[in-house]
Amino acid sequence: MRILSNEEIRAMRSVALSEKGVLTDILADVCAEFDVKPEQVRSIRRGKREVSDARAWVCFHASNRGISQSKIGAFLGRDHTSVKHSVDRIREALDAVNSGAGQ
Repeated sequence: MRILSNEEIRAMRSVALSEKGVLTDILADVCAEFDVKPEQVRSIRRGKREVSDARAWVCFHASNRGISQSKIGAFLGRDHTSVKHSVDRIREALDAVNSGAGQ
């Protein structure tokens, strides 16, 4: 097992803080669009449809930014399978709209 240098540890922390900042920004933007509070989206409750839709969009946008499903799930208080389901749900909806089936 290799021991990490202090510089490597600082770099890893910097990436983690950067991802959390990106997640926080995405959450704020999506919440403004859906008119819900970030606390609602991060709540362990299932909540109303607009809250679960907002949560799904946060998962989708964060995933598209390259953040792992595990990290997104940890940020939102969900597991990675819930994040995967949310991302798949948004992709399917977008595919339906883009193919004309949503009209």
